[in-house]
Amino acid sequence: MPERLPFDRQTAVVVMTHHYERDLAYVQALAQVPLAYLGVIGSRERAARIHRAVSASATAIHAPAGLDIGSETAQEIALSVAAEIMAAMRARSGVRLSRTDGPIHS
Repeated sequence: MPERLPFDRQTAVVVMTHHYERDLAYVQALAQVPLAYLGVIGSRERAARIHRAVSASATAIHAPAGLDIGSETAQEIALSVAAEIMAAMRARSGVRLSRTDGPIHS
């Protein structure tokens, strides 16, 4: 799969198919690809299984994907994941601005 698509350090990939084995295969294939972000949507238990199954890699695996904003709906989960992707791509923590010092914009 990675050899057929032009991935680079500006690419973000989020995996979620509702089939653990398929998700694991995708993550294993992508773990060595230089990506800006590799995330897996799912429960903490599912994330732990993914982490255990995938050896150390050059790309950090964000599982479960997203920031802790209290997401419940699909739209809220998407917002949470998009925010984490942006934070990862900008090398930011995703912490509340009211709890940081320094410039807000890069």
